[in-house]
Amino acid sequence: MKQAAILPIFFIEDRGKTFFESVTSMGFEGIMAKQMDSLYLLGKRSDSWLKMKPKKSAICHVVGYTKGEGYRNLLGALLIAQHRQNRLIDRGRVGSGISTKTLGDLLGILRPLAEKNGVTRVDPNLQIEVTYFEETEGGHFRFPVFKRIVS
Repeated sequence: MKQAAILPIFFIEDRGKTFFESVTSMGFEGIMAKQMDSLYLLGKRSDSWLKMKPKKSAICHVVGYTKGEGYRNLLGALLIAQHRQNRLIDRGRVGSGISTKTLGDLLGILRPLAEKNGVTRVDPNLQIEVTYFEETEGGHFRFPVFKRIVS
């Protein structure tokens, strides 16, 4: 079982952004921001306490997409990859952050090559920017969010 670290509790009332940047630059995961008068609720989430972690950004190639549901039945998530040492490295899927307008733009730009088992492979020329928190051991992005079409 993983041991929890016990750290002294202190707080910063002002210059929160500077504090956040300082803490994350030292390699810590992030900070907790809370309303000063709020109580800790054991085992419950609260809008009064927010975990703040830094986001990373990456430019990726779209190599395919999956079908979705509802109004997004034509495109659920984009399959993304990055060039490393003259080959494409799988970074996973991203579906969050794609607006209805961008969904239409993507469907107009993507050029399907083949479809198999609900996955449509496309020409990997389209690049997008995504943000994410970290990489898994397998190299996939954790909590990726679509930001914009690059080219």
